[in-house]
Amino acid sequence: MKTRAPIVFGLLCASLAAAPASAQQHHLIVVSGLGGAEEYRDRFHDWSIRLVDAAIERHGISADQVVYLAERPDRDPERIQARSTWENVQTAITAVAERAAAADLVLIVLIGHGSSSGGTSQFNVPGLDPTVGDFAVALDELRAQRVVFVNTASASGEFVAGLSGPNRTIVTATKTARERNETKFGGFFVDAIAGPASAAAPVEEMDATPAEAPVGARVGATILMPDGSVDALEAAEANDSEADDDDDPSTTVDDAADANKDGRTSLLEAFEYARREVARVYEQDGLLLTEHAMLDDNGDGEGSDEPDPVAVGADGRVAQSLFFTAGPVRAANELETDDPALLALYAERRAIEERVEAHRMLKDGMETDVYEQELERLLIELALKNRQVREAEAEMPER
Repeated sequence: MKTRAPIVFGLLCASLAAAPASAQQHHLIVVSGLGGAEEYRDRFHDWSIRLVDAAIERHGISADQVVYLAERPDRDPERIQARSTWENVQTAITAVAERAAAADLVLIVLIGHGSSSGGTSQFNVPGLDPTVGDFAVALDELRAQRVVFVNTASASGEFVAGLSGPNRTIVTATKTARERNETKFGGFFVDAIAGPASAAAPVEEMDATPAEAPVGARVGATILMPDGSVDALEAAEANDSEADDDDDPSTTVDDAADANKDGRTSLLEAFEYARREVARVYEQDGLLLTEHAMLDDNGDGEGSDEPDPVAVGADGRVAQSLFFTAGPVRAANELETDDPALLALYAERRAIEERVEAHRMLKDGMETDVYEQELERLLIELALKNRQVREAEAEMPER
């Protein structure tokens, strides 16, 4: 019986690797490590299954492209493919690398405890604890894909410098390996992605921008964001005005994480929401903040606790354009309207999004400068169209 799980998991990964890959797919690997006390085992299991279920049911990631590894597979054998040993983590990464296309997004989320020994950060799993260096070697197999790596464990800060690089977005719950206390970041990050358990929405009610934010998307004195925001101040003011209605029973965790109120939550918004909630809880309990989450998406290995997607070269520009939602899907407003003018705008926006995706597929065969110039032009066009859509939606009478 002790050898059955690795054998079955190996066969599963072999079948995944043999499956045909299609463009712009999402792949998710969730690794729940050693819990120690039962309290933590329950907590990590709850966070993990909520994330896995949301990925499939809410965000439309194919179930055969989601791998969940945990300390005790017998706890939920329908969801958990195998034990979260380092060997099985490596097997899962290799399987994804073999089947994923170059345009695919690979999301790896670690949930559990971390530690630091001899100046080396580790993630605690059954058996040998993998170090940041071990993960760096494993992720080399995913050089062709865009990778989002989220380590919600304690002592995780060194993973930023150790894993940062091109086409990678790294998120950690702590700033350094010295922040060793249990972390709250993981729970709030899952809240941002999954929403409350009772408010799971079908994937058709969500939207996704397939774009990759460029540096310096600016027209005149106006900064145009890929989501259609005119600038950071406008988004903040809109958020503040809606946040005033605290008594609205329809407000959900998902709404709170969606800072610009565009009906979807980006990786950057999920990070910011979790970071704010962690600070709020520590302050509410009168405790000194012992975890400082970091995000790195510009490849410099430094990371930022307050990413600024508007600043040229700063962290946050890529993360604001990454979503758990797999593939372009239609927003709730688009599904509900029968206004011809709005429908035409939605169609024009989808056409631009398709051109952005088509252009991204050409990246490997183009000179970098030429590729980035055309991408920026398309994203400015998309931002302008998003602004038109928002203005038109604002003029529509409430239903």
